[in-house]
Order: sequence, then C-alpha cells, then structure tokens
Amino acid sequence: MSRSEIAKALLAAIALGVMLLTATAASLHSADVPAWVIRGIAAVETGTDWREIGDVRGAWKRGAIGEVGPWQLSPAVLADMRVSSKRERAHRCPVLAESLTRAWLTRLYNVTGSWPEACAAYHAGLAGRSRQYALDYAERVQAAGLR
Repeated sequence: MSRSEIAKALLAAIALGVMLLTATAASLHSADVPAWVIRGIAAVETGTDWREIGDVRGAWKRGAIGEVGPWQLSPAVLADMRVSSKRERAHRCPVLAESLTRAWLTRLYNVTGSWPEACAAYHAGLAGRSRQYALDYAERVQAAGLR
C-alpha cells in the first residue's frame, strides 16, 4: 500500500469514527422531556393545578434550601450545571427555569433510562434520600402531570 492509500484509509477511518461518536452523542441528548414531566413537577412544587407555561404568574416561593422558580431548582443543581450565576434570573423567569429544568431532567434520564426514575432523582438525587420517598414524589409528579 502506498503512503497516499494509507493516508486515505486513515482519513476514512477517522471520518467514520467521528460520525459514530456524533451519532452516539446525539442519541444520548435527544431525549425530549415529556410535557407531563414538566407539568407534573411544577404542579407538585408549586401546589397548583399546572397546565401550561403561560399560566405561570410568579406565585412560587423559594425553597427551604434556596430552591428557585416553579420547578424549585436547587443551588446544588445550578452549581453542577455551572449556572449558579443565573439563580436569581431563574427564579423570576419561568422560561429560563424551564430550560434549565429540561437540561437537568435530560441528564437524569440519560443516567436512569426512565422518566419516572428521572423524576425520583430530580427530587431526591441519584443517591437519593430514601427510595420510597423518591418514588412517592415521582408518582405525585406523574399523577399531576397526566391530569
């Protein structure tokens, strides 16, 4: 094999590898958060009968450990996502809060593989407080989100 043939084969192999990596990465991040998850978490966290993002009126309070917005994003989650500087804005802007919530839920879904499990982890963390505590939350989210 000549050097040019080897170089072409090597370039073709690299291109194939990049295509495979890109396709794998895209499939990992392509999970769209179902509407019931977004509605359900907001309903449970705000104690409302959540329907649409347009219904948000800013009636949510800060959580006991500084959670913000209608989805009660915790300071630890915001720090993990490297957006701690957006904490105040996320509390006032439901569109930003929803976007951050979707990003975090997608990460959890990529680890857990199911939306109910992602909801449980959203509330109690991946290591979680108690398993039953997390599953109870996920059930309340599902019930509220599918209303």
